[in-house]
Amino acid sequence: MLVKKTVPASILKAVEKTQNLVEQANKLDVTGITYAGGTFPYYVEVDSIHINGKFVTIYWNKQPLNYSSKPERFNTRRVSIGGDENCAKHLTYTLSIINRALKQAIASSRL
Repeated sequence: MLVKKTVPASILKAVEKTQNLVEQANKLDVTGITYAGGTFPYYVEVDSIHINGKFVTIYWNKQPLNYSSKPERFNTRRVSIGGDENCAKHLTYTLSIINRALKQAIASSRL
């Protein structure tokens, strides 16, 4: 029996929600800001999010002071014990940071 490895439905829903926010932020030309990396503010500028099989890749804008400067590839079928690997848990945390920062930036741009 061949088992097709794909992204779980809950993660797929979160990725689609984040992709919509990224598109809105890019249309409005706004930049989200987060303090999730420490006490210094980091920009949250995402170029795109791609799904390939069981992997989700987030491509960040390559600018200094961005939350991440290199593409991050997450394995949605891996469960990390320490939380340091690029697994589903780390993906949901990163998506929540992106969602929070972009929602706040979009809301402040509409005032």
